[in-house]
Amino acid sequence: MVVSQVRSNLGRQGDGLPPELGETAERIERSRAMLDLPPNWDGEGSSAYDSETWREAVGVVVDASLGFWKSRHEVPPAPWISKGPEGSVDILWRRNRRKILINVPFGKRAPITFYGNDLDNDRRVVEGSLDPAQPNAWLVGWLTG
Repeated sequence: MVVSQVRSNLGRQGDGLPPELGETAERIERSRAMLDLPPNWDGEGSSAYDSETWREAVGVVVDASLGFWKSRHEVPPAPWISKGPEGSVDILWRRNRRKILINVPFGKRAPITFYGNDLDNDRRVVEGSLDPAQPNAWLVGWLTG
């Protein structure tokens, strides 16, 4: 998929992803494969993955990455977007010794939550819930800070 098409294919308004965020766009595209998994795909009763939940997760990634890039003119690390528990989608960002895990729940049954820590300083922790209507670029800023 062309980088500039990522946002438009999500049905969101606004600019496309710049070429500098190509790795993020590629990881978004690779994560789309989870939508092809049937119910009980693991033989342990796991749910199928819902396109609305996936789109919500990708929206968080796009908005945070684009917000960070526009405000700092610095390429943010590309996150991993993967299967979470009970049909949720996990987003994992890592940079050096810091990481942030975001969980987007299936069906908007619960808030989007995050937990981040610094492996060099166990007192440097961030956690809470996100408003997906906000760009949340500060999370990527914390990660790189």
